[in-house]
Amino acid sequence: MAGALGLFLWELNRGARIETVHTIAVNAIVLAEMFYLVNNRHILAPTPLISGLTGNRYVLLAIAACMLLQITYTHLPAMQAIFDSTD
Repeated sequence: MAGALGLFLWELNRGARIETVHTIAVNAIVLAEMFYLVNNRHILAPTPLISGLTGNRYVLLAIAACMLLQITYTHLPAMQAIFDSTD
């Protein structure tokens, strides 16, 4: 959350439109959640990146679905109109 807030404030201070700043913050939060999903696959043991991604195909499917939805949210004009997001 601190990273998303930092990006939000940084872009806002640079003069970006509020819609663009919101889109950046949402994308940062979703990306962080995808990393969190991979990192928390094992409760007591650390998860190396390669085994974390290849150990369960449902994790890969969930990440692929999230990426597809984020690209849709960011770039599809109909979604931009609904959520007031920008490229």
